[in-house]
Amino acid sequence: MMEEKQIREALENTSKPYAGNYFSVAKNYIKSFGICDLSIDEREMLFNFTEQDKIDDFLMNKYNITLKS
Repeated sequence: MMEEKQIREALENTSKPYAGNYFSVAKNYIKSFGICDLSIDEREMLFNFTEQDKIDDFLMNKYNITLKS
């Protein structure tokens, strides 16, 4: 469900950086990227979004990811 933007931001915030702007994707850093639990209302809301920005905002909030400024 998460798009590359959310996954990259989460990895940059939680994993170990290496040279060349690479980040570790070891099991302990990606284990929380499962499918989040959604209530019936949340599912309906998510499936009804038509704008990618709204989907991104919803998922970033659900996975507790904050974009760097």
